[in-house]
Amino acid sequence: TWEELSQIAKVISDNYGTEVGQINNNTAEVNVSINGKSDTLGIGDWTTVDGKQVRILGFNHDALTNTNAYGGNNIYAGISFEFTDSVGAVAMNSTSTVVGGWGNCVYRGILNSSFYNSLENKEYIKQVCKEYVSTYNDSNSLEVGDDYVWLLSEYEALGSVVHSVCAEGRQYKLFASGVSPNSLQGRRLRSLESTRAPWFLIISGSATSDSFPDKTHNNSLSYKSVPCFSI
Repeated sequence: TWEELSQIAKVISDNYGTEVGQINNNTAEVNVSINGKSDTLGIGDWTTVDGKQVRILGFNHDALTNTNAYGGNNIYAGISFEFTDSVGAVAMNSTSTVVGGWGNCVYRGILNSSFYNSLENKEYIKQVCKEYVSTYNDSNSLEVGDDYVWLLSEYEALGSVVHSVCAEGRQYKLFASGVSPNSLQGRRLRSLESTRAPWFLIISGSATSDSFPDKTHNNSLSYKSVPCFSI
């Protein structure tokens, strides 16, 4: 259950560190015991939210906006998830613009309000800090926003910068381990189409293209959405 996963996430967060036996964003598998029950979780493991599949992207990856989120003094949310089923076809903005980047994106507001409030596990979702470029051609415009739900950045998925003017965040362990976001195994689009469709990243374009990366670079067109969250 999500209540049990939340308890596991707290233990994972409590055991953050870089020493042997501790858990960080480079950890691929964790073994946790709660009330005498032992559980093993690994990147890529999946469960469901409202009937849609979500998979584990990594552990202790996303910094908490509230260090008291688990009732103690924690730095990271224990487990980060990504939907592998599309939650719908969406547009990033009502018009084709990236002014303000992800922080000013219409769809970000939807994800963190009506979409978040609709989730069966919302009481366990933690608000985390997400980096984004607010000006598409200015690497000095990197800012941090507070999100319950978000879209992956280019760097978080690919571990490299192709479109963005700089890296936004860190690559998740799932993708760093060799699962390609563009491969059949790694693709994020399943439920709405049998073939892969365009999908958005949160970056605000490149130094020569002021658009959110998708297959056609039009921010007002609807493409599939596969958001993320942490518990």
